[in-house]
Amino acid sequence: MQYNQSGRTMVEMIGVLGIIGLLSVGGIVAYSQAMMNYKVNHTVEQVSEIASRITLLGEQATSYNGLNNDVAIKMKAVPSDMINIGSSELDNMFNGYVYIESANLFDSEAENSKDLAFTVTYTGLDSEACIRLAMQNWKSGKNGSLMGVAFAPTEALKDDISNKISLNCTNSSSASGAGAYVVGCADKLPLPADEALKGCGCDGETCIMIVKYN
Repeated sequence: MQYNQSGRTMVEMIGVLGIIGLLSVGGIVAYSQAMMNYKVNHTVEQVSEIASRITLLGEQATSYNGLNNDVAIKMKAVPSDMINIGSSELDNMFNGYVYIESANLFDSEAENSKDLAFTVTYTGLDSEACIRLAMQNWKSGKNGSLMGVAFAPTEALKDDISNKISLNCTNSSSASGAGAYVVGCADKLPLPADEALKGCGCDGETCIMIVKYN
């Protein structure tokens, strides 16, 4: 009887350990999802804050010529949690970098286009982060004059897709030698999942996001 009682106790302990293991795995998954949600939501807030501040401070300017990270920091247009003290490097929530730059209003270098818009570019995104950001409602909140958002699997497409987000842009997706990209114009956001997938097929943490304002 003593042996049988001991055997049942061992089985029970194994069962308890199994349940604890399952709960631990479930807890890790839930934590990971909660962290991803936080990072995505905070990213939208950060970009909207940058855009709102730059747009407000630039109301008296004729163009955004010369706008870059250093200028944006000096303008106090960048949230403090993105800034590396003593550097013009800006960090994002996904261990990549952020670049703030002047851009063309149209897909053109003409005088009525050059430096009349600006972009906020995020690098170092993996596919999941990229897709989630692509499906966000970027039109909500105080986000300046949003023109559109674009996603690509490599930084090599940065300039090409930035110009595709123009004042009169239409949603588009395309493939090139560097990979596929997707452009979502302000009036057609958020992007549906199938469109988001087209621009977020990165290998590792190589996807980029460009948000453009005027």
